Amino acid sequence: MGNWAFNWVQLLSHNLAALGRRFVALACLMLLGLFTFDWSALLPHAIWLFVALLLSSLLFAWQAESLRTALVLFCLMSSTLLLLFGLMGWLSLSLPEQGILPLLVVMMMTSANLVHLLNTLLKEMARGLFQFDALAEALKLNLQPIWLSNLTTVVGFAVAAWLNPAWETIAWIVLLGALLNGFLLLTFLPLILLRYFLEFRVGNSRDREGLRSLMRFLNIQPRWRKVLIVLSLAGFVLLLSVHWPLWWQSSFILLLGVFALLFQLYWRRMIWVGMALWLVTLAWLLALSLGRLLPTDWLIHSDWVLSSLLMMGLVVDEAVHFFSRFVRAQRSVFGQSAAAVRYAMASVGRPIWITTCLQSVMLGLLLFHSDPVLQGFAWLGLFGLWSVTFLVLLWLPILLAKPTLSPKNSP
Repeated sequence: MGNWAFNWVQLLSHNLAALGRRFVALACLMLLGLFTFDWSALLPHAIWLFVALLLSSLLFAWQAESLRTALVLFCLMSSTLLLLFGLMGWLSLSLPEQGILPLLVVMMMTSANLVHLLNTLLKEMARGLFQFDALAEALKLNLQPIWLSNLTTVVGFAVAAWLNPAWETIAWIVLLGALLNGFLLLTFLPLILLRYFLEFRVGNSRDREGLRSLMRFLNIQPRWRKVLIVLSLAGFVLLLSVHWPLWWQSSFILLLGVFALLFQLYWRRMIWVGMALWLVTLAWLLALSLGRLLPTDWLIHSDWVLSSLLMMGLVVDEAVHFFSRFVRAQRSVFGQSAAAVRYAMASVGRPIWITTCLQSVMLGLLLFHSDPVLQGFAWLGLFGLWSVTFLVLLWLPILLAKPTLSPKNSP
């Protein structure tokens, strides 16, 4: 099972033409649904989607230092939307009044998954691997965390649809987007990268190091680490007490319970599951606290359950990728916590940062939308994104890593 990704890439490379024709035929079959899709409901949102797609692709080209990689991102995100519209046509699904929201969630899922895969690909190429081998390594390291983060997002919207039947169509759109995303990552992404070669990356220090250097900056004294832990626990309790009427609801507890079950099945250790749930809840509470500082009534217009679901999809993605690499490191060669944290920061720290930047651009566009509910989702999403980025890249490494190992022993 450990070599499935290498076997899959090898199978695709040896049967590139035959499998390519079959995958293209399947995609064309999906696209036939575009003839019955309700385009009139999409037209008010088309400009928002195009601007979000263009700006995020340009930002990724700058962050990744690769125009070719950004072009792959642009093509696959566009393909995901087109195939999604085709499936919606087949299933006679039309966009609801706030239809840009599920489409934006699908775009954010797709961009996050592609950023993690493509950054791992560039990192492995910078270490000297050929592009085909780097592609297999990227699929091997990222596909399970991607499916887990997508699954948590889908489950969250399914619970929302169960609580509020008006959100049933939105939940179906998010589910179809997640399935299409997995299909494209396993088929068209490898097919493209088996023929389309990216820029030369060997020796690129930003790809090789990631955010490992940040660990040296965070290598604080043990007494300050203890102070940080005490303050974070006290702040967590304070936030819980302040937002008690909002978070102490059966639906939110149900969501955390489902997430705990999924994390336990994947990581198989309650201490990591508890840390991830603590991180998710703390980021959400921080986002709500920051939102209350705004001189607007967006929180009144936004249903707190639905707002939290959008937040959960963003927060869980960051937490899942960090803890997946951390757990993988501890189960392999980096048994000590500090070494495992350095490995996670070197491998997923930079993708998490880039993902936050790209998704912030997408959510930032909704701040200019006339719908107050969408503005509320945008504010909460932005606050949640930057809260979880701070917690994952600064607070969590200090919490997990004891400042005892020297930099020369870093993985």
